[in-house]
Amino acid sequence: RNSQVHGGFLFVSGLDLNATNNLMERVATQLRYDVSPPCAQSNVRNGLHWGGSLTTMGDWDNAFSVRDTIFYQAETWELGGNWDNGYNGYHTNGCGTCGVVTPTVGSNQVTTITFLAGALGNYYLATNSVLVNGGSVTDASTVGFYQFTTDTNQVRETTTRLDIGFHSVATASATSAVPLDSDGDGNPNYVEDANGNGTVDTGETDFNTVYNSTYGIGAGPGLVTFTPLK
Repeated sequence: RNSQVHGGFLFVSGLDLNATNNLMERVATQLRYDVSPPCAQSNVRNGLHWGGSLTTMGDWDNAFSVRDTIFYQAETWELGGNWDNGYNGYHTNGCGTCGVVTPTVGSNQVTTITFLAGALGNYYLATNSVLVNGGSVTDASTVGFYQFTTDTNQVRETTTRLDIGFHSVATASATSAVPLDSDGDGNPNYVEDANGNGTVDTGETDFNTVYNSTYGIGAGPGLVTFTPLK
């Protein structure tokens, strides 16, 4: 989850893989099941395959689920059973073998995809892109993307419909590479909101509170001195 791989070959065989929000730049990715039936379903969510390929091998339909993922000049191969897939984005000017996989749920977006450079990389989306709010989930916070964004202006997903493709952690501003820290306590929002659902759960601190003190001291200067009574 939330990883980047630049170049190379990724091969996963006989294991269930849950890959969420990963950038695969010029990576040949192969997923294979060697047993029948597979133990569970391997899931690829909100990925960006920029160049390279995604190949699945296994003779069982729906062993692999691919949704909310962008394929930009990347090859897609279903060797065996069909994917459980939909709500994916495909660049119209792709390579010759980069076929659009027929969706089994929802629909795909086949369009000219233009990426923008932003605070944490080169793969942000334009605000008018059909991939924005085009994902399979109506509330992005339910799948952990409350504190993430695809917008160069660092507007967070919060509870809007999920964007298709790779997301970056929201930063303090469009020109800052420092993750957003709404309460200024030195702990970024995405760290305090560990599961990314935008609410304060057991074991988490409130990312919107002005100051979080272990002992409940409250807001104030970092060091308080007192004059002894005379």
